[in-house]
Amino acid sequence: MIRRSVYVAAMFFSSAMMRARSAAEPSMKPGDWPHHPIFVQAGDNMNALGIKRGSPVPLGVPFEVESDLFKGSVLLRFRNAKSDDPAKHADYFDGRKRLMQTVIQGRFKRPVNMGDVYVGSLFAKPLAGAPPKTMTKIMDAVIRRIAPGLVLDLSSNLPKVIAILAGTAQTMSIDEPGKEPDITSKDIEENVGHILGQKLSTRHKRRKVLSIPSKASKFTFDTHNVYTFHTYDDGKFVIEWRMHYHLAALTVLSSYSNGLWNGAPLSTFESIHAAKAGARGEGRNQSRNPQVLQMIGAHAFGAFGISIKVQSRSVVGGQSGQLR
Repeated sequence: MIRRSVYVAAMFFSSAMMRARSAAEPSMKPGDWPHHPIFVQAGDNMNALGIKRGSPVPLGVPFEVESDLFKGSVLLRFRNAKSDDPAKHADYFDGRKRLMQTVIQGRFKRPVNMGDVYVGSLFAKPLAGAPPKTMTKIMDAVIRRIAPGLVLDLSSNLPKVIAILAGTAQTMSIDEPGKEPDITSKDIEENVGHILGQKLSTRHKRRKVLSIPSKASKFTFDTHNVYTFHTYDDGKFVIEWRMHYHLAALTVLSSYSNGLWNGAPLSTFESIHAAKAGARGEGRNQSRNPQVLQMIGAHAFGAFGISIKVQSRSVVGGQSGQLR
């Protein structure tokens, strides 16, 4: 069964996000990538503080980021990629099925409605073998009833899978500055009840309520508190190796057939952006809605623009493999 966090429905991003899906190649050859077989770098519209533009960001240790709407730190861990903190990397993954972890912590520069901040995956090109638009409309109608805050678009030229961040993050913590959790810790505790109310004090209650746009829109990310969003993936991503510029394409669901993704690079973790409710529907210009953070696949960049390129010697020759 597909987990709630990866349900799909149809939504179109702002024109600004559409333009953000192109980017320069990594600044070094694959053999020199420090975290081979992946390369992670900050996008064109986001500052990774203290890191030269085009250089790889660290994995396993936090790095500072800033956009027009958000300033804070990010921690990325990938199970089989080289870590800059091997001990904590092993401590986090040992005994768990998780493949990757993303922690985003920081403060918003201006108030943002929780119903306007989404998390998900972006593809930089159409999917091969994507369902026809008529089928997508049927899927959309069904999914909107089951999970109204989850959005899928598999048939467009720029496919996407997104959901409301506050209703999707496995753990969320809201803290006074200086009292926020250590994002390198093995576990981050839920801590939202004192701000969102006791009815949303547990992870289950928060995700159930805030995954619904109409309910999430009643809450706001303020500028005073420090917000920590902890998400992880424990199996929905696999790597399908293929001869496509010697890159591997990451898939959302391992059950999809080989070749579906058409070599399109995919976000392996969250793209977070402000998208007003009116963004649903093709052709609506939402460029005035600033993005918060965005971490997306190779050739796909945004306001935060963390990009990932995946390469392995097994790609040469068209061999297949999985990230295990």
